[in-house]
Amino acid sequence: MKIFYCFTLLFIFQAQAQKSDFAHIDFKKADSLALVYKNERLTNIPQLTEKLTANLDTDVERFRALYKWVCINIANDYGLYARNMGKRHQFKNNPEKLTKWNQKFKHIAIQQLIKKHRTICTGYSYLLQQLAQQAQIPCEIVNGYARTSTIDVDKLTAPNHSWNAVYLNEKWYLCDPTWAAGIPNPATNYFMFKYNDGFFLAEPELMAINHYPEDPRWLLLENTTTNFNTFLKTPQLYGSAYSNLALYCSPEKMRYDIKKNEHFSYSLQLLDSVTVDKVTLAIDNGSSTFEVAPESFSVHRNTLHIDYIFKHRGFYDVHLYINDALISTHTVKVVN
Repeated sequence: MKIFYCFTLLFIFQAQAQKSDFAHIDFKKADSLALVYKNERLTNIPQLTEKLTANLDTDVERFRALYKWVCINIANDYGLYARNMGKRHQFKNNPEKLTKWNQKFKHIAIQQLIKKHRTICTGYSYLLQQLAQQAQIPCEIVNGYARTSTIDVDKLTAPNHSWNAVYLNEKWYLCDPTWAAGIPNPATNYFMFKYNDGFFLAEPELMAINHYPEDPRWLLLENTTTNFNTFLKTPQLYGSAYSNLALYCSPEKMRYDIKKNEHFSYSLQLLDSVTVDKVTLAIDNGSSTFEVAPESFSVHRNTLHIDYIFKHRGFYDVHLYINDALISTHTVKVVN
């Protein structure tokens, strides 16, 4: 399989929207304020905003305190999400009933958010927007499509996710407070708070692998060939990818057909360098899963290149782990 290195991404919007723009900022004070006012109620948004931002010096610190507060206080209610998606599917061919449900659900979602600190992605993005705008920081809600391990995006008939764009120092940046907050359990509707900093001012080219906005300008990418059809073919990235990677270059697609003894190759830009013993492939052949080390391994300027050779025919799920964290999944069909 041909290796696609990062060269094709050199012309994207990196100069306009990089998290490294704020590498000189220490967010400890903002984060501590979010913790100090943990469990504050949502009955007075102006007062809460004032408490979280009054003693901070920059807009990015103020936004960080608001964002972190949302992520550590608001639980993702999968049951509410499933109920909403079920009704939207039920009424997809009845515009009148769909409109009535959307209006009713908006009221339900707001009440759940205020009274129980539970919501879905639209509630996260709405609350963050309200807090940011109260602090006079421009913040937009971005509606679109998102890929997770439990969602088949090919079958979606309408957007299924919302996130935010925030305007700081005359540039737009992306963040996803829903995915940053923690991990929902669809079976039990239990939510485990587990903050993931990778979704704060996330790199646009990394976000684009699992997020596709209705309005493509919110990709924040320039000179890109990314469109909805290419998005449908992208691999499954997990939350750990955002906390371990600066950029995911290849393999670019979810599904591959290759021949026996052909190289299956990865190219990734890391946030921190790793050693070969920290990189593992878990290969599932449908009846069992076995862990293997890469056939070849190299790291140059924090760009990781690894190869694996499939020596037998079959259909495989290939899971990449770095530092014991699941990064991505691909499916590979190996033929003669």
